[in-house]
Amino acid sequence: MSPAAARAAAFASARRSARQALASSRRASAAARPASSASSPVARATAEDALERIRVEYAPLPAVVDPEAAMRADAPLLYPALGTNVVWHDTLTYGDVDGALARADGVLRERFTIQRYASTPLETFGAIAEYDAGTDAFEFWTNDQRPGLTISILAASLGVPQSRIRLHCPDIGGAFGNKRRPAYLLVCALLARAAAWTGGIANQNRGTLGGNIVNASPAADSLPALLAYEAELVLVSVRGERRVPYKDFHTGYKKTKLAPDELIRTVCLARRFSGYVAYARKVGARSAQAISKVCIAALGRRTGGGVEDVRIALGSVAPVPLRLAETERLVTGKPIDPFLLALARKTAIAEIQPIDDIRSTSRYRATVVGNLIAEFLEKLRADEYHP
Repeated sequence: MSPAAARAAAFASARRSARQALASSRRASAAARPASSASSPVARATAEDALERIRVEYAPLPAVVDPEAAMRADAPLLYPALGTNVVWHDTLTYGDVDGALARADGVLRERFTIQRYASTPLETFGAIAEYDAGTDAFEFWTNDQRPGLTISILAASLGVPQSRIRLHCPDIGGAFGNKRRPAYLLVCALLARAAAWTGGIANQNRGTLGGNIVNASPAADSLPALLAYEAELVLVSVRGERRVPYKDFHTGYKKTKLAPDELIRTVCLARRFSGYVAYARKVGARSAQAISKVCIAALGRRTGGGVEDVRIALGSVAPVPLRLAETERLVTGKPIDPFLLALARKTAIAEIQPIDDIRSTSRYRATVVGNLIAEFLEKLRADEYHP
């Protein structure tokens, strides 16, 4: 190929690539983003010369910088797929506000405008949770900036009175704005509850979550919680590290994707479950020091009259810890009523593979699974917390 032909080919390829990048991105927000390009299989210098000839044209988009204007129905949308510019809306009412205003000798009405800001904590966030199975109470240690509101959120999500939640907030560093993460505490709470059921005190003090995972028992109490939270495992060896979604880690009874020279270094949990109702139960001969006949961990969120999102995971009902995908699809988007409860029971029982063993029978396990699914959905229906 002649130098002139190479330059022309490189320029044509780069121009096509720029057009494709613009077509796939179609919209730009705030500041223009540079389009990416790919070079032809020619000399690097030739490709760089062609790159300099690319001219990207951006079509200006309508902008809305006033919050009230942005909330109008005819306002341009920052994210059209959402159908609205309103990310979150709530009304916080304390006491009889209207009555207090009516009884007041004078009422001052004023409009206040504050600047935009973003939260910037000056230290990392951490949390520890402990569950007392005897009193069904939780104790938390965390660097939370608004403990009163956090306790109310945890109580509603866990389905326990606020009197059964104790929140320790030691001295913490400063923050430009908000430092509270109820979702992290909720993750700790479910795992703490599952850990309290595992073995006796001696086992709990020496055992680890990683050991529970690698042991690969389908009856392990902590594993359904990891499925519900969509955990991801970081596996390490002398060859490096790799990440494996926990839902794919178990390949069969007592079989995993862990190579002989690998260790579990980290268990990563999603951080987006604030406002979800959390549910965990163990059915066994005793609350602890007894292998589960059935164990469950579930998360759910309701909006309006229907189920917005739900995650249900079970242990001791299949060769591996099991996520009830069909049951989740069935209930999502529907109101919780007696008909849905009956159908969810039937669907869940069809998804599991219980066996007869020295601890229980397949028939008993199937019946318990149906009851637990119904109990979780009824708890979700009764929940009054909607963030």
